[in-house]
Amino acid sequence: MTKELRTPYEIAWRRLFDLMEKRNRLLRSVEQLAGFSGNFSPATSMYWQFDYDRARLLLASAERLEPDIDDAIEEVNALAVEARRPAITKNRPS
Repeated sequence: MTKELRTPYEIAWRRLFDLMEKRNRLLRSVEQLAGFSGNFSPATSMYWQFDYDRARLLLASAERLEPDIDDAIEEVNALAVEARRPAITKNRPS
């Protein structure tokens, strides 16, 4: 791969990686909320209720990143063709 192609390819990968990292942080926050909910401590007689409002905000933030992630994947794939690198495939749950 030539330097002229390597730099845009690496920049595109970095952009995609950063977007995925941000989305994954948001999803991990939802996971943490779910982990805390339902916990009951007999010693303190406390029950932690799931924070639906916070979870909705976190999931909406993650969802807003999807178009940018799709664009970043398309950019990486376009450069991958030129660089003769494998393309990224996006799998959706069925």
